[in-house]
Amino acid sequence: MYYFAELFVILTFFILPPIFSTTPSAGFIQFTFYQILIYGFLGIYCLIRGKNLVTENTFFSRENTKKISIKHLLALSIIILIFLFSNGYLWKIIAGLNQEKIQLQKSVFYQLFQIFGILVYAFYEETMYRYFLPTSIGKNLSIISKSENSPKWIFTLSEIIALLLFSFGHLYMGIFAVLNAFFAGIALRFLVWKTKSVFPSTIIHFIYNLVLYLSMFTKA
Repeated sequence: MYYFAELFVILTFFILPPIFSTTPSAGFIQFTFYQILIYGFLGIYCLIRGKNLVTENTFFSRENTKKISIKHLLALSIIILIFLFSNGYLWKIIAGLNQEKIQLQKSVFYQLFQIFGILVYAFYEETMYRYFLPTSIGKNLSIISKSENSPKWIFTLSEIIALLLFSFGHLYMGIFAVLNAFFAGIALRFLVWKTKSVFPSTIIHFIYNLVLYLSMFTKA
């Protein structure tokens, strides 16, 4: 019962609200102290729970048993980062979006605070969508199907559901943002799967969002 309650709370208060948001936006969240605090704690919680759930789900624990070398990690990370920018630029062209420039805030502290918020939020999204949700959904499906050894269909379905939740979590930014997030989510989940860690994907996610954030500004 605990697994159902945990997933229900996460879905109700953090995952579903952005999907059903009626406020369109094409920009970044302006982070507050309390938002950063909440996303930070939630990211840590998802990291810890994700690790526990991986050990409990036999299929997820077999995801990748080989350790990836530093050289291969760097090469794979660069490839995925290039893919993220190419993918984002492609959907931007298809959508015909012209990014609106906004005036740069004078306060350096404010900018550093927002950049820190982007880092925390990237960590939250990676631990939530690439680590906790796939394993938590898989665990609940295993309980429902009364299957102790998670079969391949549970693994596949849980990955698809987690990916769709991440993708449609960007619906408030438009349908092309959903498509962008869909392919980006596949690439980032692949990196987590290969490295068995959310930290490389968090760094790449942070770099991608940081570049987009900085590109929004024009000099005062």
